[in-house]
Amino acid sequence: MADIGRAAALADAPDYRRLIAFLFAPLIDAPSQLRLDVEQTLGGRRVTIRVAFTDAEIGRIFGRGGRNLQAIRAIVSAAAQLAGQQVSLEIQTPDSPAPGGRKPFLDRRPRRDS
Repeated sequence: MADIGRAAALADAPDYRRLIAFLFAPLIDAPSQLRLDVEQTLGGRRVTIRVAFTDAEIGRIFGRGGRNLQAIRAIVSAAAQLAGQQVSLEIQTPDSPAPGGRKPFLDRRPRRDS
């Protein structure tokens, strides 16, 4: 019975690629240069979103004191909570290699291990 509820929640999960593209589009000059990687783990309950863009976009993406990025995180987290998921939004350096051999992220927020 719990699997049916989980399957229904996953069916209602947001389209994170479209949501992130929509939220970042006004902040960047070339939306086509935005790179996204969405990974779901733990049966779809945990979602990791990795975003990369050009160096020139960093200031606009973060905003003063990181306010833009904080607002985007809040929106994505709210959408994930409605679907019964946990989400992690990671910002990568533009020249970061593929997952596994990652460079350090631009985002310096401490990660909570839970």
